[in-house]
Amino acid sequence: MCAALIPRTTILAALLAVALPAVAQENVAVPSDDDLRALRFYQAQGQEAAAELELRRLQREFPGWAPPEDIAAQDRERAQTEDEIYRMIATGELDAARRLIAQRQAQDRDWFPEPDMMRLLELAEAQRELDAAFSEDRLSDAIAIARITPDLLTCQRINNAWRLADAYQATGEADRALSIYKGVLAKCTALDQVTATMEKADALASPEQLGDLTMLAIAQAPTQTEALQRLEDRLRAGRGLEPRWSARSAFAGAVTVTAAQAGPDQIRPRARPDKDAQARPAVAAPAQSQPMVQGGAGMSRVRALAQVGNWRGCLAATSGASSSALLFERGWCAYNAKRPMEALDAFSRAEKRPANNTMRRDARFGMMLAYLDMQMTENAAALAARTELTRDQRIQVESGILDQRGVRAYQRGDFRSAIGYFDALEDLTGKIRRDLALLKGYAYLNSGKRAKAREIFLRLNNELVTPETRNALRAVR
Repeated sequence: MCAALIPRTTILAALLAVALPAVAQENVAVPSDDDLRALRFYQAQGQEAAAELELRRLQREFPGWAPPEDIAAQDRERAQTEDEIYRMIATGELDAARRLIAQRQAQDRDWFPEPDMMRLLELAEAQRELDAAFSEDRLSDAIAIARITPDLLTCQRINNAWRLADAYQATGEADRALSIYKGVLAKCTALDQVTATMEKADALASPEQLGDLTMLAIAQAPTQTEALQRLEDRLRAGRGLEPRWSARSAFAGAVTVTAAQAGPDQIRPRARPDKDAQARPAVAAPAQSQPMVQGGAGMSRVRALAQVGNWRGCLAATSGASSSALLFERGWCAYNAKRPMEALDAFSRAEKRPANNTMRRDARFGMMLAYLDMQMTENAAALAARTELTRDQRIQVESGILDQRGVRAYQRGDFRSAIGYFDALEDLTGKIRRDLALLKGYAYLNSGKRAKAREIFLRLNNELVTPETRNALRAVR
């Protein structure tokens, strides 16, 4: 048979078959995952000619190496294991995650857990140990754990610092508790976190110390000067003291950013607001957030992988990334790979030292989407309240928040609030999904407003007859 007529898949299979009986691999140099990345990419993209050339190159570089019969199948199996490990970490099954890692390594000696996976696991384990130390009143152990694992005392885990201060206060060590509050104010600038910290410190601080804490908070976040001055005057008023600042700083409530105040219309494609209602479209990092970086080849490769939707390849290429640009790209790849916990971690790290203000805003936007994917509605809402999003970003985030709040209100039997949330969602976006409209109809029905429920059910049934709309109409007969 003419060689030109042999399918390329047959040639590739033959190359693999020839390599299989090779010498035992125990003492033979084998390619790392990084070495195999190009081969995996070509196979995943169906570029058989490129895959053949890459396989030959690897066999020349690693002459005794026998490649797996089906690298794609091995990758799928590895990916399933990794997804399960991340799920276990997210749900607190930490011992099971450790066992699965050990089991996978025993079965596949070329597989190693990603650095970010181990970092998340170790952090979750440290959090578990800290929680146990607090619950068992082992203050010295809690302090030791926090010192060994400083990531436990970040602004994202501010509750740990507060609990540590509470423990010191309970043992009569007010000065140490105040030192912790001071450390929080030196690092965290979110107004809700600063407010809560100042309120906690108020129970321990003298008026002079309270003033010092206010000045420290203002130094970290000068744009919040007036709000912090109002906060101190409110706390002083609670002690029966005169305001420190002028009468203009009388407490007037928190200021939130509205959609009209948001920035210019620079928005990524909309991500799904409800992961069970529709498929997730790929979300790309906004061009405005993408800085020019040194070593452009690495960034170009990451963006090329993201552009073709190769989220796993993107995650592999950004494993161990430390630059804000790569962490930012990693966040979107993790989000699109449906790994919201990993996405949140990457976005949080990118947001701490962004290349520009736009990256900070868009990293926070990614954090909000990740929070919503994990049903952490109030975390997303708190972050949205202190971030100047674009108008479209704000609509997307607020619609997700209203969606989830409405569903939760319905589930707990608060039908009036559910209707209010769904109405607000419709006002914001100009429409409402069918499943939420149906839920809104049932909320009216459960509120005793049968006519309004029937109106909604009839409209939905006229648009598209389904078993759900027929059942709904039967319920209002």
